Amino acid sequence: MVSYLLYKTLKLATKVVASPVTGPYAGIKGVFEGIRNEADAERLDEDRIMQRLTDLQLQLDMDEIEQEEYDRGEKEIMDHLAAVRKYKRELEGKGSAVNPGEAGREKGE
Repeated sequence: MVSYLLYKTLKLATKVVASPVTGPYAGIKGVFEGIRNEADAERLDEDRIMQRLTDLQLQLDMDEIEQEEYDRGEKEIMDHLAAVRKYKRELEGKGSAVNPGEAGREKGE
């Protein structure tokens, strides 16, 4: 019993002593995780993807881009949308073990 209490006391003391070093790391890690989660949520938002397609169509209608550029952009957007939908299906089937950072990155996005 004494050795367990000693172990817990030393573990707590180590955390307290190390906190000036590990504290900022944990804070920065939390910030980066938040940024990544926000970016993943944005990249996986089907409404945003469809808005990109609408914007592209508007550019074509206003003669800001040529048909070939529209076709390339449309293919890229539709490929992204297909990847997001596939990822979401896999996520539903496998649980949260799938990495959300993989959706939409097949072609260097």
